[in-house]
Amino acid sequence: MPIILGSVKERREAKKAKKLEANRRYAAANPGKNTEWSRACRDRQRAEDPEGFKASVNEKARRYRAKNLETMRKKGRERERFRRYGLTQEQIDAMLAAQGGVCAICKSDHPGNKRAWHVDHDHETKVVRAILCHPCNVMLGVAKDSPANLLAGAAYLIAHGK
Repeated sequence: MPIILGSVKERREAKKAKKLEANRRYAAANPGKNTEWSRACRDRQRAEDPEGFKASVNEKARRYRAKNLETMRKKGRERERFRRYGLTQEQIDAMLAAQGGVCAICKSDHPGNKRAWHVDHDHETKVVRAILCHPCNVMLGVAKDSPANLLAGAAYLIAHGK
């Protein structure tokens, strides 16, 4: 077994340099291939050219977003629903299935917009009530969740022949 001389710090630096050199050789031998950078390599590039490094990272993120836009939007909606209501997508799907797969108010089987169903909740208590289509959710929001406003609107429509 060989004896390693030098301080712990010197051995650590030598190991980092060896890894960095191995990464450079691999990248040179595999041009165009998305090589996994070591932390030392990323840190070196960031230190040598901070603006170029930032631009490179931003460009990679832009390409990824463009390629996976729908997936990212869907996951973002799921994260937001969990953050706001504490519901997973499976729980929302189960609530919708319990409603017969339709809006709790108008019984439409279409969410009413291109995105998704809406989780209706009481704005004061934060308690989730049901799953609604977009038009019904907007109707409740415009009426400020007030039964009196909704009844007055219904009376108005009836009085005017609707």
